[in-house]
Amino acid sequence: MKPIIGIVSRPMKNETNRDVLATYKKASDAIIRFGGIPIMIIPPITTNYDEELSINNKQELEYVLNRCDGILLQGGDNFYKYDEFIAKYAYNHNIPTLGICLGMQLMSFIFNGKMGHVKNHLSDEKYVHQNNIIKNTKLYNILNIENINVNSRHKDYVISTDLKVNSISSDGIIEGVEASNKDFFIGVQWHPETMIDYEKNVCLIFQSFINACLKHQKSNYS
Repeated sequence: MKPIIGIVSRPMKNETNRDVLATYKKASDAIIRFGGIPIMIIPPITTNYDEELSINNKQELEYVLNRCDGILLQGGDNFYKYDEFIAKYAYNHNIPTLGICLGMQLMSFIFNGKMGHVKNHLSDEKYVHQNNIIKNTKLYNILNIENINVNSRHKDYVISTDLKVNSISSDGIIEGVEASNKDFFIGVQWHPETMIDYEKNVCLIFQSFINACLKHQKSNYS
């Protein structure tokens, strides 16, 4: 059975200014392409998304998360209390987790992360800058290269975090983090989901993620 990957939805406005919960198509497409089944994780609250979760809210989320073989923390503009709960739960229960852009910032934040703003990392170009991949990290073991050229579309960045840094941009910005003690708890600041058609190295990230999800799935049925 293909692994079920829960993508944490983002509150947005559609073209008629109506409130919607959404996942980015490129993110779900990447999951499908590399062998997963994407589902949307909807926050169990209906008004203020940043409100504290009740016990019932947490139990409802746990019910959904326990049925996921992996979690994708996609990009976006803001993360909320329910995002924090999901990321912490995934970490504590060793559910393979891939964080992209805002998702990587969220992962860093819940581990004493400090955030800042950056102006020169916002572009629609295919390649914006080079990242240095740090040796003796899970990301390095996946890519097996010391440098990778990446795209970049973010205005916030991670100044510091208790997670292990696995990638730094050529101008000194943290571009990747991970938990060394987990099977797959990795976040990247760039957008690999939009690079898979022209950059083979980022495909390794998604394939490694799906493989970890399959391993997690098998352990649940063993």
